[in-house]
Amino acid sequence: MNERKEISALTTLKEFLGLAVKLHKPYLAALAFSSVILTAQTVFGASQLSILLFFLQKRQYRQAILCGIFLAAAGFCLSALGKWSNRLLKIHQARLGEAFGHYIFGKVSRIPYFCLEDPDCLDLLERARFNVMNENCIRAVLTGLANIFQYVLTLVSLAAFLAAFDYRLFGILLTAVVLNIILFRFFSKERLKFSDANVDINRKFVYYTNTLLDYENGKDFRMYRLGGFMKKKFNYFTDKMVIYYNRYLRRTDVIKGLMQVVKYLEMMGIYFFMMAKTIWGSLSVTLLTFYISVASNFSSTVSSLIQSSMSFYIGLRLAMPVVQLVRLPEETTTTEGITLEEFQTLEFRDVVFRYPRSEQKILDHVSFRIDKGETISIVGMNGAGKTTLVKLICRLYRAEQGEILVNGIPIEKYSYDSYMKNIRTIFQDFKLFACPIRENIAPEKADEAVWESLKKVGLQEKVSGLPKGIDTVYTVTYEEESVDFSGGEEQKLALARVLNKEASLTILDEPTAAMDPLAEAEFYQKFHELIQGNLVIYISHRMSSSLFCDKILVLEYGKVSAFDTHQNLIKNQEGLYYKLFSEQAKRYADV
Repeated sequence: MNERKEISALTTLKEFLGLAVKLHKPYLAALAFSSVILTAQTVFGASQLSILLFFLQKRQYRQAILCGIFLAAAGFCLSALGKWSNRLLKIHQARLGEAFGHYIFGKVSRIPYFCLEDPDCLDLLERARFNVMNENCIRAVLTGLANIFQYVLTLVSLAAFLAAFDYRLFGILLTAVVLNIILFRFFSKERLKFSDANVDINRKFVYYTNTLLDYENGKDFRMYRLGGFMKKKFNYFTDKMVIYYNRYLRRTDVIKGLMQVVKYLEMMGIYFFMMAKTIWGSLSVTLLTFYISVASNFSSTVSSLIQSSMSFYIGLRLAMPVVQLVRLPEETTTTEGITLEEFQTLEFRDVVFRYPRSEQKILDHVSFRIDKGETISIVGMNGAGKTTLVKLICRLYRAEQGEILVNGIPIEKYSYDSYMKNIRTIFQDFKLFACPIRENIAPEKADEAVWESLKKVGLQEKVSGLPKGIDTVYTVTYEEESVDFSGGEEQKLALARVLNKEASLTILDEPTAAMDPLAEAEFYQKFHELIQGNLVIYISHRMSSSLFCDKILVLEYGKVSAFDTHQNLIKNQEGLYYKLFSEQAKRYADV
């Protein structure tokens, strides 16, 4: 992944609004309607008293009474419309916010896998997650945008009255606006500096919090006194967050105080100007009341606009990582391309690969071929490129050089869906989830299929003895009647998941690492029988898996140093395979 580029606030706003329209169009209509109603309420509130005073001053009492009734009815209607429009806006704002949340978290699941191992991308994901969940940036943008639309429309209406009355009064108000904008910029800078510093600190704070609360760490805490060390780290970052927050409050309180000073000076200017206009300009009481009300509403609307603009601008800046996340490419999961019926052959042809931002070649001109019905074992020292090879087969990464061919065709030419449908794998770092056993194995299949797969891996008896059988929730963290499994049993559950998927290529990365030797031997014997006819790849540090395989691929420093049968490889006493197999066999013999 290339290093991400910073984007401007204007670009963020443009793309944010484009996505908003795409996700929930009614929001903008509700926003426009609410803005018009708020403007009408403000202008009506500023003028109704002056209209009533106009008739009273002329002693037109009958007209004053009729006007009062009309104003009351109009005020009631505008109030009802205001409440309805505000409710409508909140509903559509909530729906848009929810749609944004679904889209963003869906986007994370659709970005290419290699992004999840790229430090720059992981930082972007963390910032986007933090700003959405902790800073609530989407709500800040949506609320700020709604308020800005409403206040700008109101200000335009009020400014028209003020400009027609006397440009000098309008000048006083504009001076206050400029001063407030300058102070607003200072406030925004402080807020964003605090947010940027807080993201990194909070990430470490959350890590140590989760580490301290994770019950699985209890053994290590007690054995190696790591709990106290972790607590010190937790306290350190807590104190650091408090220091940053106090510094932020001190600086922003000064700016808020200056904003209040500007507000009071503005009101003093308005009242002195209107008093002078009344004394020397023979301004009527009706007009005096009207323009003071308009000026006051203008001033308060400006203050509200600045506050909303502040929140909106900050929210927009915090939304930048979200927009950058939206820009990331997505995995191609369509049906476009050739449909793969089954794996007949799998061939690596001069494949070179290195991870993003790394100069080291993980796979260096790797070439080999396996055919349907063959079972191979990939062996080598740690870091030789075994798991990387699997990631390339699973299209989690693309080769930098060379080709990976299935049935003689480059794998990129097959439709992603049909290709992935033909692969079943268990990764070394497989995951089980805190949900019922059936959902961990095959959520969309019938009970019989789940029980059959549990029987194949030797877990049927244990699961049938549980209170809720296959509906028992895995891990005791969440429910009283849930269950925990040993490492070997967890691995068997993951293997049951593999067996529930029909595929023509099976890849097992360290499938027996958590099993005892007897369970391991039983597994290989059963599993070899179950997947006959498949194209099978084993990766294991336990060399016993090689005895069940047709060929062994030996990787050494990212290169293929040998690819042959066990019988032939064991004859070469200078080869890596002989050394690995003999050393492990010796340890078993010594026992």
